[in-house]
Amino acid sequence: MKVAISILPRPETNVKVAISNLPRPETQVKVAISILPRLETNVKVAISILPRLKTKVRVPISILKRGRRKGGIIENGGGVWYTVRMRMKQSIIASPMNYVGGKYKLLEQMLPLFPDNIGTFVDLFCGGCNVGINVNARKIIFNDNLSFLIDLYEQFKAKSEEEIIRHIENRIEHFALSMTNKEGFLQLRHAYNTEKNPLDLFVLSAFSFNHQIRFNNAHEFNNPFGKERSSFNERMKSNLLHFVARLHETDAIFCARNFDEFDFSFLSVDDFVYADPPYLISTGTYNDGKRGFTGWNEAEEKKLLQILDALDKRKIRFALSNVIEHKGKENVFLKEWIAEKKYCVSYLKKDYANASYHTIDRNPSSTVEVLVTNYEVKRAQENLLFA
Repeated sequence: MKVAISILPRPETNVKVAISNLPRPETQVKVAISILPRLETNVKVAISILPRLKTKVRVPISILKRGRRKGGIIENGGGVWYTVRMRMKQSIIASPMNYVGGKYKLLEQMLPLFPDNIGTFVDLFCGGCNVGINVNARKIIFNDNLSFLIDLYEQFKAKSEEEIIRHIENRIEHFALSMTNKEGFLQLRHAYNTEKNPLDLFVLSAFSFNHQIRFNNAHEFNNPFGKERSSFNERMKSNLLHFVARLHETDAIFCARNFDEFDFSFLSVDDFVYADPPYLISTGTYNDGKRGFTGWNEAEEKKLLQILDALDKRKIRFALSNVIEHKGKENVFLKEWIAEKKYCVSYLKKDYANASYHTIDRNPSSTVEVLVTNYEVKRAQENLLFA
């Protein structure tokens, strides 16, 4: 007898398999359980077999991707519940937005460095929401000063997957959008800038150059057409549906405030603040201050670090993503702050599992990305900052 079970990714899933066998000598019962990653699952297998049989019960558990494999053989099980408890990784959700500075490729390194048992998780510069959507917390607050982006996420939260896809497909049909119809794209861009329908922003990004979001000083969307490159393809659709499904399962709040206007007063020691600001020593359309939203400079960086220090004094945990070196430049201000406050530093690399500072490429054009925390982490590379 063989029983195969495939379980969808839902945390703390209880799976019960009851098997009743007639008395046949040397019976083998096989229960194969395949579980997607990052779940905490109880698998209960009840075997009801008359005694004194040479019965073997096999419970091989295969976990997709990076999970651990567990299994066992139980001899002569007579009507007993056997429990296998596993802690596995939840599948990582990719944002449907191609947001500059997104952390999707670093999540496997970053998420294990976050604390357990988070009450409220504040994603202070949420951007594409790659981090917040994948964090295990009782409540998530997504904040970004790009209010039009927050309007879009609120629609993702409020509407069903069917409503969202129907709107996208209707707009594609109405404007005859394709990888070659620039005129249709420009008509949709004009409609969005006139009406500001949040879901139209997603459709625009799908057909924009590099799928990016960019506004001018008048807060008009002005990213150019992605000729022969961009479209609402199957991969984007899949990412969108998975993202929206996870969002619907999450106790999420959206906020469109500048980081220094965010109210931290309600946070307690069980909560956690993650900050992924624009990087001071690198520039891009997201931090140049030329699109009608606040840019980034040393004064802004100083304000953020002061906020993090204030959180630390209240024993509220935080993590800061940043770079300390980039194309020959050093963020001396950040290095001095880390050294003075004695915060914990973990070094990240997109093509390393979790690189230490000494193994990172040290050529002048390299980028050294770090996660700074005010708490101890298991795999932090401390005291290497100035090595």
